[in-house]
Amino acid sequence: MAGILFAREASGNPAEYAIACYPQSVFEKLEISLTRPSHFKLARPIGFDINFLKVDIDHPTLSENNAQSAFILNGSEIIDYTYFSLTLNKVRKFPIWAGWNVAGNLLKKLSRSGIPFIEDPRIPSEYQD
Repeated sequence: MAGILFAREASGNPAEYAIACYPQSVFEKLEISLTRPSHFKLARPIGFDINFLKVDIDHPTLSENNAQSAFILNGSEIIDYTYFSLTLNKVRKFPIWAGWNVAGNLLKKLSRSGIPFIEDPRIPSEYQD
């Protein structure tokens, strides 16, 4: 069981007044939930910026074989994520190509250990491993 305590001084009075309540009533009033959604919605991804280096570097053109094995999302073989894009090979479950924008002077070393693989909900599980 948990509770939330709100406290403040009244105007012109140094005495502190408080009100306590159960978190659930606050959550209901604010229309929020601590329940994890069954699936999450990705923010609109920016993708690979072809003009990141101030010189256009376009997405690769696929060969006929690669085009046939590429996963198509919303009518395009290009799948955008935050600052990178790729084309996924449905058979190999691996990118045919990937392009990303990295500002090297802003890189920070972060531990990646213990971070589980999370499938992209836009792509069927059969194409991800």
